Amino acid sequence: MGLAFDAIEPKVYPVALELFKSGMKRYQVAGKIYKQFGEWLDVPENERDTAMIDLSISCAEGDYINSSDNHNIKEEIIKIGIERFYKKTAGPIHFEVDDENAIKLLIDIKNNPHVLVLACLMDRQIKSKTAWTIPHKIFNILGTHDFNDLQKVEIEDLKKYFNDYKLHWLNNEMAGIFYSGIQDIKTKYHGNAAEIWQGNPSSATVVYRFLEFKGCGIKIATMITNILARDFKIEFSDHYSIDVSPDTHVKRVMQRMGYVPKEAKPEMIIYKARELYPKYPGIIDLSCWEIGRKWCHDKKKPECDECLVTKTCKKIIEDE
Repeated sequence: MGLAFDAIEPKVYPVALELFKSGMKRYQVAGKIYKQFGEWLDVPENERDTAMIDLSISCAEGDYINSSDNHNIKEEIIKIGIERFYKKTAGPIHFEVDDENAIKLLIDIKNNPHVLVLACLMDRQIKSKTAWTIPHKIFNILGTHDFNDLQKVEIEDLKKYFNDYKLHWLNNEMAGIFYSGIQDIKTKYHGNAAEIWQGNPSSATVVYRFLEFKGCGIKIATMITNILARDFKIEFSDHYSIDVSPDTHVKRVMQRMGYVPKEAKPEMIIYKARELYPKYPGIIDLSCWEIGRKWCHDKKKPECDECLVTKTCKKIIEDE
């Protein structure tokens, strides 16, 4: 069994913090710590708790950022985003998916990275909780989720499955996108979708790679890149190109906080987020989404007193 966080953190954190102060990037800090970790704690390699090491490094990185180049940040929503990003361990995406088996496949990007990629391509003009379960439904029909089996499925068969089981309202089109996604993973990424984000690429590179998939627009491309960085802790060399996804919750929260007018176009929301935090515009995405879902309601009275940003929000609430 791996060591508990309380045993690892006191030894890893201070070293990681000093390495960040010396100017090292996260991947450099992680590499140095992993190389020396066994020696420090006298722990066999197979007993090293990598999740706890990563969490200790994240804590150090977050404290370094909060105490150095970001000490002038005054916007509460940015501070919340930064704290959540650096303190959060890798975990599931924030979409509401009811099927537990579908969720298990979605978050298993180590063994089944293609599932996450194919799922995000389905997120189009239907509810996310439905779209992100489509791959799992296809797998149930086929009796397999192994990529070697998926790449043998013909497009006409996929069209039949989509239509027979009413997986989407754009069944023929989405079947084509599903098929094209499989073929792109096969030819461009050697059957391993994780190659899209492996190797510490820039955020722009990852967003561009998703845009190359048929049916993937900028909103989905930046959203899935943000999920990889934020929820799965995939290492990128930067976060400059990860924009906020201007859905209805994000727009409502940013409008009521006074950042954008009520009639703001999606582009205005994106560029306002870039203005607020150029290093990682999408860092506010999940916080705005959660605030919109939990407290900043649309159809009923907002619960401002319970909200995370109640002290700084301008509460621009009109009759809607």
